[in-house]
Amino acid sequence: MSGYGVYWSIIEDLYMNANGMRTECERIAYELRVDEQLVKSVIFDFDLFVFDDQNFGSLSVQRRLDERFEKSAKARESANKRWNNANALQTQSDRNAIKESKVKENKVKENKTINVYKNSLNPLLIFIFENCPNIQKMNQPMSEIEANKLMDAFEFQEITEILISMDNYKKLNTSYQSPFKTCLNWLKRAKNDKTNNNKPTKVDWTDAIRKW
Repeated sequence: MSGYGVYWSIIEDLYMNANGMRTECERIAYELRVDEQLVKSVIFDFDLFVFDDQNFGSLSVQRRLDERFEKSAKARESANKRWNNANALQTQSDRNAIKESKVKENKVKENKTINVYKNSLNPLLIFIFENCPNIQKMNQPMSEIEANKLMDAFEFQEITEILISMDNYKKLNTSYQSPFKTCLNWLKRAKNDKTNNNKPTKVDWTDAIRKW
């Protein structure tokens, strides 16, 4: 079960890193709070991944990423065709009006993104706005729904401690995109680490299975 958990954690990290990670087993083991030998075994012993110099990835992850990219490309192509056909039927003044409207729309959207944290009444988003400038720069701002999910599952102090750790992580904006998913994963790992440090000698397998 430990290997199963390590495998899916690595798969999750591959999705967040464009299906390419360095074979730094010691670092991965440290982040997952597990034994380095277990990480090496999962990566190298079962033909689960493919390798290129010092990097590794997953064929199944790449296939799914390619499918997403293909669908996204087709959607953009279809949208561009509709836009070009619409422009061909409009006068120059109409096109100018649409262009001006699109510029205003983009500015409004940009302002909304910037003000997600600033204008929120959610205590967790307020905390991010006041204390976590690097998290505010992440590609996907945390929504109020996501913030509420975190507060329903964890203590507020636990969450804020993890958020501060995230904000101080130098590679935050190059390694992660979603503050909600990142915070959730870090909270789970911290909880598992605490559980492992405090677990009794005799393992309660029923409780372990229920948690999985």
